[in-house]
Amino acid sequence: METRVNYTAVGAFVVVLTIALVAGILWLTTGLGREQHNFYLAYVSESVSGLNVNAPVKYRGVDVGYVSEISLRPDNPDEVRLLMAITHGTPVKTDSLAILSLQGLTGIAYIDLTGGTRESARLYATPGSPYPVIETGPSLLARLDAAASTLFTNIEKVSDSLSGFLDEETATDFRATLVNIRHFTERLDRILTDENTELLSESLQSLHAVAQTLSNNAENLDALISNVADASARLPAMAERVEALTVTLGEAGDEFAGAMRETRAEVRNVSQHLAPQAADVLTDLRAISASLQRFVEDLENDPALLLHGRRERRAGPGER
Repeated sequence: METRVNYTAVGAFVVVLTIALVAGILWLTTGLGREQHNFYLAYVSESVSGLNVNAPVKYRGVDVGYVSEISLRPDNPDEVRLLMAITHGTPVKTDSLAILSLQGLTGIAYIDLTGGTRESARLYATPGSPYPVIETGPSLLARLDAAASTLFTNIEKVSDSLSGFLDEETATDFRATLVNIRHFTERLDRILTDENTELLSESLQSLHAVAQTLSNNAENLDALISNVADASARLPAMAERVEALTVTLGEAGDEFAGAMRETRAEVRNVSQHLAPQAADVLTDLRAISASLQRFVEDLENDPALLLHGRRERRAGPGER
């Protein structure tokens, strides 16, 4: 029995298979249907041992791309050039950092993107660079290595200092210091008897009471301090007033001294003019006083003088 072939079905199958084959080739070669990526550069100054091509790039723990190329930087062989393909739309900002991290201490290395605040601008390529360059930060191992190096350096310095400190002379002084401390503690133990301990406890209680009193009168103390501060603030003004008053008194004293000098000159002038006249008046007063004295004597000798006046005196023997 002859088998009949359906050429239409065979032709359709061949066409579909051809289209599928072409689509597969396009998908594999051009990435058709894959996620679109943006490429970024990063330059690492430490060893990238454990980091391989296609290693994941993570942003806050989420896979956002992969490492496309790993090579030495052409213009600086001390740095490693990393080309990363990062999913379009990942918030890579100007303050983002690319840090080499490990999945556990012995796990696979990957690139972790950190930082990138909301206010920061997106990262774009600068003139002369084919891709944007992400700044890098030290990895955990690098930070531990730096910390360990610093720690060992400090330990070495401390060891050197101790070896220089604990020489023979210093050790002797140190032992003497320990002996003095022991003597001091022995004396302190002898001083701190039960009676002295009670006195010390009472003193501490008194100090506590004083402190409590001060605490209770804190408002009054604040007011007192405020008043003292106000008085201190007024002192400069008062000093200026006292100084002005002193100047005024000095000027008044000078004026009074000048007035006294003028008065003394006037008195001297008056005394010079009145002194002769006063001398004449005093002479006349002396003469009048002498006359009155003689009159009183005559009146005592002859009271009738008031009635008939002064009598003529008789001439004595030998007188005319």
